[in-house]
Amino acid sequence: MPFTQLMRLEISKLKNLPPLPEESGRILTALNDPDIELEKLVDLLSTSPILVGRLLGLANSAYFGYPGTVTSLKVAIINVLGLKLVKSLSLSILLGTALDSSRCVHFESERFWLNALLTAISAQKLSMLLKQESLDPSLAYTSGILLHIGLLAAVHTYPEQMEQLLLLEKKDEFTLDELMVHDYALDQYQVGGYLLERWQLPVILRNIVKHYTDANYQGEALPMISLLKLANVLVRMVRHNEEHVSSEYMTLMRTFEIQEADILSIKIEISEKMDDLSALVKTMIGK
Repeated sequence: MPFTQLMRLEISKLKNLPPLPEESGRILTALNDPDIELEKLVDLLSTSPILVGRLLGLANSAYFGYPGTVTSLKVAIINVLGLKLVKSLSLSILLGTALDSSRCVHFESERFWLNALLTAISAQKLSMLLKQESLDPSLAYTSGILLHIGLLAAVHTYPEQMEQLLLLEKKDEFTLDELMVHDYALDQYQVGGYLLERWQLPVILRNIVKHYTDANYQGEALPMISLLKLANVLVRMVRHNEEHVSSEYMTLMRTFEIQEADILSIKIEISEKMDDLSALVKTMIGK
């Protein structure tokens, strides 16, 4: 059977994406509750030793610069990380532990999560700059963390096939997204949307991820999708030390009435913390 046909049949495996463990499911429900009391959230997070260990590790990282040692999850939330950030970081840690990428040798998990973190931070900083009601900074951060989760889901579900695509990408003939569309007949964002629906995450998050590359989409998630596209421009500038926004994104900048100088200022701010961010990622993924 031709490889492309085989891959299209393999899409049915998405139905076999792992459900969250019962413990993680309870935590996820709590993370999605905007009215949950701090004490109850701390109690639920504390049922996961992995989550507690990594959140405390993050609170003690150089990136946050807290003077002293944090040994209490409650202190980490109140004094260092903040409730909204803890929810986003906990979500990424739960997803990372539920989706195993180790069977795909050429998938670089540190690179993946660094990209996710950079996207989240860039989106959050842009939303804070723009101060628009439809672009909540905490939603921007969470959306950035989750934007590429479909790639991780694909690597978990069919590691051998994704390994071949990753090797093809290294030849610089096509991007991984192009290869996935060709051989899967859908892209990583559709996979991500399916995963977030299966795990019952808020509808707005599902739509942001699912419709990221949908040129015909006109729903409520569109402003955040546009912001994430601009955030990805920022990420590329940081990763490749670019000094100018490419002309193809000028229209997007004009839509937000944002200046190139603003983009460059955020790029410099993030670039100066890259070493700390890299260390932060190692803590997030338990390395």
